[in-house]
Amino acid sequence: MTNPVPEPCSESAVRDPAVTAEKSFLSDVWSPDGPILLDGRLERRRFAPWKTIVIGLIVAFLLFQGIATAVTLFFLIVINGVSLSEMGPDIESLQAVMRAHADDLIIANSIGQILGLLIPSILFARLHSSNSTGFLRLRGADIRLIALSVVGLFALIPIVQWVGSVTDALPWPQGIRDFEQSQMDMIENILDQDFSVFFAISMMALTPAICEEILFRGYIQRQAERIMGVSVAIIFSGIIFGLYHIRPTQALPLALLGVYMAYLTWRSGSLVPAFIVHLANNSFAVFLGKYLKNRGDTGFDLESIQIPLFIVLSAIAVLVAVTYIFHQTAARLLTETGDGETVPGEEISAMSEGNGKDWVVVFSTGTDYEASLVRDRLDDSGLDAVILAHRDHAFNLNVGKLSVVEVLVASHQVTDALAVLGSVPFTDEELTAAAMSADPVAHRESDASNEQTDE
Repeated sequence: MTNPVPEPCSESAVRDPAVTAEKSFLSDVWSPDGPILLDGRLERRRFAPWKTIVIGLIVAFLLFQGIATAVTLFFLIVINGVSLSEMGPDIESLQAVMRAHADDLIIANSIGQILGLLIPSILFARLHSSNSTGFLRLRGADIRLIALSVVGLFALIPIVQWVGSVTDALPWPQGIRDFEQSQMDMIENILDQDFSVFFAISMMALTPAICEEILFRGYIQRQAERIMGVSVAIIFSGIIFGLYHIRPTQALPLALLGVYMAYLTWRSGSLVPAFIVHLANNSFAVFLGKYLKNRGDTGFDLESIQIPLFIVLSAIAVLVAVTYIFHQTAARLLTETGDGETVPGEEISAMSEGNGKDWVVVFSTGTDYEASLVRDRLDDSGLDAVILAHRDHAFNLNVGKLSVVEVLVASHQVTDALAVLGSVPFTDEELTAAAMSADPVAHRESDASNEQTDE
């Protein structure tokens, strides 16, 4: 009986250090079940991550806008009997109708977000992995990380406000000014209504926080990390978040907020901190709007507030300090929980042989040569790395957990290791050389084929 021959790796699988060969996996040190299996239809068909990013964003945008508009018209025309002529040819008539039916407008917007952003994101994730919750980082987070993320938000708000006032002061075309003003007028009309605080928070803070986080930080960021590396993916996710709101004058401050939430998601391995920050930020805007309405100050423009420079600089210092503490706290949590139980990333203390190190998985694959490449790269970067194979090579099993070959590093070097692996993809030459070295027979056959070609 002969041993089965492993299938060759796809280019997309081997180029990305987070994606493995044969049975593709997504390396996630926070996953309690180890690497995330990429067994969905899009992965089996080798659909490139950048394509799903583009398609996902287009589908989400069109569905959200289309569904929200359709539901709004249904409420206005079918439920409330508003005629098209009442909406009028001008913006004033339309705003009057919207003001009179603000509750329908906000409900329609929430339905659009749920059906256009939330559900498609979950379905797309399912097309990548049967472990869609792990793929989207829908898992709990330590309360310390959540608390630190909120403290960081308080420091970030003055910075975002200052950047917003600077970008708002730029000479934008009048058409953009008019478009954004119509958006703000609509929001003010909604906040002017006598909605309960619970209703306002649910529709304008809670729903957007859930739907947008699962789309941008859950799906888009995860896919971006696979092709761009962590750092670029965090920035990319933030920029897309800023542009998504279709407010050119405020795209940069919104992008800063998006980058912060993207970092929280990656570093904590969970959407919860970003979700709480998003919810807190939106809730603050709702409470402020209600407060100003009760004071009768409806003409107040939050974006026109000038934040003194010394406050901005102080806020930056606080944000850097909080981010550093957050980063270090997450690193400690990667190896051990408060009760001493093992946590995400399999920890192999016995391998340290008394030297006090705990080992954490940073890469998983189905081939020995890829694991050796990763280990060598980490060694060249001054990081201690070891290989742990789960299969019995006498049988060469290539299915299930017994097919996995893992590369581990000391727990305190996890962040550095992931940065190294995410910085420069392996070249085709490196992969080919490693594969040929691991299979001398294939190497000889390749040389013979080349000689025949030369003749």
